Amino acid sequence: MGLQLLPGEKEELHLRPALSSTLARQAGGLALVPYAALLWAAFHSPWWTAHTPSDWTAAWTWLWGTPQAAYLWTVAGFAVAGIASCLPRGSWRRALVAIGLGAACALAAAIWKPDAPEDALPLATLVAALPVLAWNEAARWATHYHVTNLRLVVRTTFPRPTDSALLYSEMVDLDARPSAWPDTGTLIPVAARAAAASADAPAASPASPSVSASGPGATLSRQPPRLAGVRPFARVRRLVEVLAQRATASEYVRTQRKLDDDVAHALAALHRK
Repeated sequence: MGLQLLPGEKEELHLRPALSSTLARQAGGLALVPYAALLWAAFHSPWWTAHTPSDWTAAWTWLWGTPQAAYLWTVAGFAVAGIASCLPRGSWRRALVAIGLGAACALAAAIWKPDAPEDALPLATLVAALPVLAWNEAARWATHYHVTNLRLVVRTTFPRPTDSALLYSEMVDLDARPSAWPDTGTLIPVAARAAAASADAPAASPASPSVSASGPGATLSRQPPRLAGVRPFARVRRLVEVLAQRATASEYVRTQRKLDDDVAHALAALHRK
């Protein structure tokens, strides 16, 4: 479902996050490629193939050189990577996903080549990178940035529909953060305190920015929209700035400062190569 416009609203620009902005999220899938190569090298090294486990009294000798150890090391690597990625944020969701993905690789290897897990596990790990990369790319394509003449809207339709919108009249500043990639960055509109306070009160007016931009079924975020991975960064920032100035200015100021011309020039700049 497309963007539901407010009365008198017109969409000026529709963007998606740049591919370069999602490389950090794709790191998990990309890391599976060298991890699969590492597993293959370890499982086919003399250290692994020439090892013979001792009896049960030397249990540590069963930690390598056996099919069971291959499953253990594969799943343990997924678990360690998942836990490490959770430490900065304190959320264990990624760890659970990583452990589940490692278990799925072990199950696929056991079904595919039960007699040769050392061959199947690295290949299963390599194949597991594909759905991870596809999931993150689908999430990027499902993120929409709408720049209208009245507000900024961020819509996400996958994996969970979420909307975040802010009227220019409630915006007191625009935090522009360039990234390391050329002409790419993040735009974060700063909302007035009154807007944050009014977000706690229910609003039934169809012209309210609290109305979901995608209609029923989408979760409305009370956080200001965050436009990450905007490209071309400088020109989009300029457009948002002049739109906010025009939306909050009186008719006299709009005429004297020729804000309509500024908006037209900013839009024309976006269409130039």
